[in-house]
Order: sequence, then structure tokens, then C-alpha cells
Amino acid sequence: MKNLLLTVPELTPFILELDTKTETLDLSLLENQNATSKMDNWQYMRSGQTVHLLLNDVELEIQTVTQDPSTQELRINDFKIPSFSKDGSLNFIIGSNTLQYKVVDPDGSQNPNTSFSKKLEFRVIRDKLSAALKIDITQGAAGYTDDHPDLMPANIAVVRGVPNTEWKAHGKGRVRFQDLGGSETCIFSLDENGVCPLVLIRLDKINYGAISAAVEDEITITYRNDTTELLSKPVVFGDYQPLTGDAAEEFKSISFNNVGISDNATTSIFSIIMQETNIDKTVFVQLDYGLSYHKKTLNTFDPTVHMQNNVPTPVVNKTVEFAVSAAKPGKYKVVISSLYNTDAIFTKTIEFRDLA
Repeated sequence: MKNLLLTVPELTPFILELDTKTETLDLSLLENQNATSKMDNWQYMRSGQTVHLLLNDVELEIQTVTQDPSTQELRINDFKIPSFSKDGSLNFIIGSNTLQYKVVDPDGSQNPNTSFSKKLEFRVIRDKLSAALKIDITQGAAGYTDDHPDLMPANIAVVRGVPNTEWKAHGKGRVRFQDLGGSETCIFSLDENGVCPLVLIRLDKINYGAISAAVEDEITITYRNDTTELLSKPVVFGDYQPLTGDAAEEFKSISFNNVGISDNATTSIFSIIMQETNIDKTVFVQLDYGLSYHKKTLNTFDPTVHMQNNVPTPVVNKTVEFAVSAAKPGKYKVVISSLYNTDAIFTKTIEFRDLA
């Protein structure tokens, strides 16, 4: 039988929302936006033919050619690529994509005439899932060193987006992921509320190499199986700060997050190194109203929140570590004092900020 679809391979589908002013055909999808694809009518178009929409060689939708009773002309309806579903599944991917039509002429045989259009190649520079991504990061943590293995200063990154979606985070410069033992990458999932905290550390006393040392400390997010960067944010580390005055008699140095996140969950970590001559087994922590205290040991936070002032905090191997959180933005003071030396007392201020 003669193939009546011989002219279909000469046609190329197109997408109305493509930006044709750029060197490459770019598609930028925002929240609740669909992309509409079309193709010109082909020769020998007739009722009963089926048109299959293929995105990246995956069939998304089938429509049947029907006759328009008002014009008595045969036509194919516009296709609309489906919106992304709530469970996070997606059709487009960041980067290169292809769109193609397959036309099938039902002639009653087991192998009906089938013809493919040319492929439309285009680039997606944003999609609905990546557009929803946001990152907020606490600031100021010093690096981890095996000189004080009981301390784990860290910045906490709060990643938000579409619930139950999976992503990959990459640490650049000196940024590493504490939950994975200092790995440069981390695969993670957003929970049912669309949130996932990531613990970011800097490993001191290791050779990062000339390339890593020259790169800005930052975190980037990609899809799990893709390398195109969707979102990035600088990571601001600090160093242990030496104590001065009377406080220096008992306390040697401190690391803390001077910028926190006021979501009532993300903690700002205090890591303190005591003087070798210190005999305290406990220090006291006094909090401004609005702060909550969290016990902390290496890799472990106590889920119990303590609201009272003068919280006794243990000294372990000449080190102290605890954390605080806040529900409202603002500047809060934390006062730390020695048990035996009442003159050894100092104050640090944290600025808690709302999520972006």
C-alpha cells in the first residue's frame, strides 16, 4: 500500500512559548505554566489518523485527527504538554530536549503506515520544580579539626521546594556534607512539607588542592541524574574566635553561627574550646527571651527543647557544644559563664533572619 504520510518527515513541530531571539531555542517554564506545541497540516491528512506526541522519545499523549464541521477541513487539534503533577514527576528536564510527532494511519493492517516528523531541539532553562527551589543557610561556623574531635561546627542549609522530590547537592570550594562523612555531593529528598536541612562543614587540616582552594565556597543544586546547576548560594564560614579579658582565663576560643534562620527548627551551633587549665565540668548558658536551647553532642541533637535560663551544659574533653533556635527574626544574645570562675563570662549575639 502506498504510504500517504510521505510528507510528514518534512515537517517540524514547534512550541509557541519558545524564545526564538536567543542563539538556541530556549523554553522557560514558570509556576502553573504549560507549553503548547503545534505542527502544520500535512498532505493526505485524514480523519482517523492518530498523532503521538514524543518528548525526549517518550510518548506523552495521543490525539486523533477529526473533521472540523464548520470548515469541512481536516485538522489536528493543538497539543498541550501536561502540567507537572503534584508528586513531583516532570516532563521537561533542564538542558537539551527534543519534541517529535509520530503519525499513524490506521489502514486495518497489523503494521499500519507510520511516519515521524523532524525533531525539534530546544533547551529548557527553568522548569516548575527548579523554579520552586529556595536555599537559606546559617553563617559563621568554623571548620572541623581532629584536634577537637568532639566538636562539629556547621552551617545549616535549609532547602525548600516541591514536596517529595529528589535532588543532588554539590559542595564547591571547601564545602562538604557532614551527614555523608565529608563528601562533596549529597543526594537528598524534600519531605512532605517540601523541606530538607543539609549540614555543611569545612574540613580543616586537609589539602583541598589549588583548584578547590581558589573556588568560592558555595552549594549548588541539580537534579539527581543531571549536572546542570539549577540554583547556587554562597556558604559563609568563619574561624574560631579567641576570647579576651576575664573570659579568656577559662575559655580559649569559640565558633558560632552569627547568622541564623528563624523557623523555630534550624539551630545555630556554639562550639567552645576551653583552656587546658580549666577545671569546669559544666558551664552555664543564659538565653534572651525567644531563644530555645538544644543539647548537642557530635552528630546528635537532643530533640528536647529547653527554655530556661542558666542551662547547665557539660564540658567534654575541654570542649563544650550546644545549639539554639528562634521562631522570630531579630538579634538575640547568648551569655556563657564558668561554673567556678564567676568573672569568666562573655556574650555573643546572633541575628536570626526569616526564610527567604
